[in-house]
Amino acid sequence: MCLPHCPTYHATQLESESPRGRIAIMQGLIADQIENTQQAFAHIDNCLSCRACEKICPSNVSYGALLDQFKSQQQANLQPVRQRYLKSLLRFVLLHPQINMILLTIAKILKLHDVIGITKSRVPNTRAIYKTSQTDYPTTANNIIKKNTVALFVGCTGSSFDRQTLNDSIFVLNNLGYNVLISRTKTCCGALDAHAGREASAMNLASKNISTFNSLNADHIVYFATGCGAQLTEYHQIKWLTKQQQDNALKFTNKLSELSKFIQLHWSEKIKLKNSVLSVAIHEPCTHRNVLKESDSCAKLISQFSNINILTLKENKFCCGAAGDYMYSHKTMANTLRAAKLKEINQLTPDRLLTTNIGCALHLRKGLGQQKQLVPVMHPVSFIAELIVDA
Repeated sequence: MCLPHCPTYHATQLESESPRGRIAIMQGLIADQIENTQQAFAHIDNCLSCRACEKICPSNVSYGALLDQFKSQQQANLQPVRQRYLKSLLRFVLLHPQINMILLTIAKILKLHDVIGITKSRVPNTRAIYKTSQTDYPTTANNIIKKNTVALFVGCTGSSFDRQTLNDSIFVLNNLGYNVLISRTKTCCGALDAHAGREASAMNLASKNISTFNSLNADHIVYFATGCGAQLTEYHQIKWLTKQQQDNALKFTNKLSELSKFIQLHWSEKIKLKNSVLSVAIHEPCTHRNVLKESDSCAKLISQFSNINILTLKENKFCCGAAGDYMYSHKTMANTLRAAKLKEINQLTPDRLLTTNIGCALHLRKGLGQQKQLVPVMHPVSFIAELIVDA
């Protein structure tokens, strides 16, 4: 059953590039029944970790956990030295926001936006709420009943690669009557480390996030990047050393919500909207569809607005090829998987393309830019912010 749902098998038609084939290879390598070659490990490394197979598996095989455990045991053998160094460099940049911002500024000066998919927004929006020195963003909405406090998880890329989404998240949540808290400490969720086999480092990042956000005592913890959310929601599944750590992890995950679903559940008809008549295509990230299993939350949110026409992307069943750093480490396969998505988007010609994953947004935006397509790619919250009439 898993083969038709696997992107790399669909692209290559090779058993070794399928979940079933990869599990057989992992078992063979562990039992010394398969020769320890770079080619054998390459089949494992080619996996996008999209977990589409896991979602439909009748035996409920935890493929994602198996893959991460294997990578943790065999980390040194998985990739060529050059590729490991490049991934380590990317990780270093992402884990240090100051360096992240410096490099991003240089990219803007050299006009390298399109190279990494950070094109200037084609929708005029000068809103700039977020400040690095500010942690508390109280609501100023007058016509809405003041509600609770939301702690917003920004992660390692939110304040740099996705600052517009960050600004719009604060803006929309404030309009809904929520005070927003943002921690001074911008810690990575640990997904890159977990999927690269760096188990101890991923666990350390999880511990820092749990401690930081539990200390804020917010009523809700909301994330806008589903790649982060997929990692955050599984913190309670980590094998913590003490019961106290386990309880802290559970307290953290019990407060978690994905932003689109949170807005949909707490939307207020009192918010004034523009009478915009637009069409949107919704790209469903693998993390939203296969891990969080809430892929319809974005459509449910947008469907509340009668003037907005939602266009269906049939290619949503397959990964777009972004998959964290996969789009940089496996460019050929990533671009092959993206091509079908771009073709369908070009046929539909939506006014906006919405996605809840920053990696997907970068990857699709870059591809559309290369084809000279002018479809703005944005987070659903930015689209909602665009519709709201400023007071």
